[in-house]
Amino acid sequence: MQPEYSVFWGAGGSAQVELFCDEKGRFRRRCGSAFHPTLRSPPQNCPAGPGALRSADVPLSQATARLRGNAQRSGAGAPSSNLGLLKEAGSALFQFLRRGTLETELRTPGFFVEIGTDDNLVSYPWELMYDGEQFLCLKHYVGRYVVAPQMFEPQQKFEPIIQTGDSPLPFREVKVLLISVPNPDGESFLPGAAAETLAVTDALTGCPGVCLDVLESQRATIQSVRAKLRERYHIIHFCGHAVFDASEPGESGIILHKQKAMDQNILQAFDIVGLLNPSVVLSFINACQTAVQPNANPAVYKDWETSFNTFGLARAFMEAGSYLLGSRWKLSDVAAKAFAVAFYKSLLEERRPIGRAIQAARLACKEASPEEDIAWASYVYYGDPRVGFRQEFVSEPKSKPFLVHKIS
Repeated sequence: MQPEYSVFWGAGGSAQVELFCDEKGRFRRRCGSAFHPTLRSPPQNCPAGPGALRSADVPLSQATARLRGNAQRSGAGAPSSNLGLLKEAGSALFQFLRRGTLETELRTPGFFVEIGTDDNLVSYPWELMYDGEQFLCLKHYVGRYVVAPQMFEPQQKFEPIIQTGDSPLPFREVKVLLISVPNPDGESFLPGAAAETLAVTDALTGCPGVCLDVLESQRATIQSVRAKLRERYHIIHFCGHAVFDASEPGESGIILHKQKAMDQNILQAFDIVGLLNPSVVLSFINACQTAVQPNANPAVYKDWETSFNTFGLARAFMEAGSYLLGSRWKLSDVAAKAFAVAFYKSLLEERRPIGRAIQAARLACKEASPEEDIAWASYVYYGDPRVGFRQEFVSEPKSKPFLVHKIS
């Protein structure tokens, strides 16, 4: 029996939240319950004023300062722990939303929750809403989407979900491209990227029907990566350095290996849009921000945005038609490895939807790390949480279950 794969949408209760903020700081929202009505109301004005989210801004700035190694005392007491600061910020976000119709449902675990925002609210960590018992992303299967200010369609479409008859177009194997650049310039080394490369390779080695191409270190030049992105893959995984620019999304990019001092080694977002093959369903960009200029005063309300906002890079992949899973800050080796291994086991071995695989990976990451290591909270997913890879069997000769290609 020869396995075939196709993209599928997981069954289960789902809910939707849309949040908007205009140029004057006025908020609107729309909430959809688990049973989506066919006739839906337009976004409703919120009674909250322009400063409604400031109670979340302050703990987010303090948490960011601690994550950067610049934790400071505030007031007469000692600074709160990172986890405590996230609970404080998450509670403020939940209080902002609870005026809607979803409070009871969000307290019940196990929903596919889609959170849509406009550009003004995209940087807030809505998946970290805290209901007094648990964070949203540990209780539900959460994904995001962004409401563009004007009509917009991705330049490319998902190739694997083109309908042929009654079922999606099948493919023989799930193809994964792993790009690893732990030491792009010979100076700044990311040991976590090297460890994650080994972990992902080991995790996928045991997956029947998975073909993994590994492009790492000196082989991951801008020329070789540009060429590989044009090929047919279903998952792209990158670990290394990146630059994020929310104000100029096209200037964001991933940092690749530099062979010579004068070489260009940043693959920018606007290039990715034109390069990415339409077969790519998911891009997993586990990248450490290298261009953050931290504000010396963590009390500056929006100082946290430079660390929390990965939208500049994410948008390029979304415009190219791919979903994106990324991290907001630098992670420990143990945490990144635990997350990646659990994620791919759930997604490609257990065939769970992406949203469920991310939740399983967060829990595994949380279990493997000390309580103060909040790496599980770093991940953000732009995409439909219900999408996954379904495996079916057809009567054909059995092929090799797994292939690894070292690209030279």
